[in-house]
Amino acid sequence: MADDSTPLRDQIRATIKAAGLKQIWIAQQLGISQKHLSQMLTGRVALTLDWAQRIAGLCGYKVTVVVEPVAAWERERQRAETAEAALRDVLGVAEVIEANGIGWAADSVRRAVKGEIS
Repeated sequence: MADDSTPLRDQIRATIKAAGLKQIWIAQQLGISQKHLSQMLTGRVALTLDWAQRIAGLCGYKVTVVVEPVAAWERERQRAETAEAALRDVLGVAEVIEANGIGWAADSVRRAVKGEIS
């Protein structure tokens, strides 16, 4: 089937295909319209875990959810990326301040970002 990073709706579509079933049949078994099933499988409406489990069950599959801790280095990388993005946003504000004729304030913001002001 699909790897762990494949979105659930893609995995469920692949499951239906692998089972050789038609959406209309699955919808009838679930007591919903084929249109609603299609909308769940394309992202126009939510595909809940409950619906995914029901669909997978009809196809002879089960849905397994794995919750794993994020590696410490990954958490640190995510934090660094978030901090870097925030600093870029602040520098963008400094440019707006300077464009509005308040150069001294823009310089203060830039020094603060560079760590020159405590």
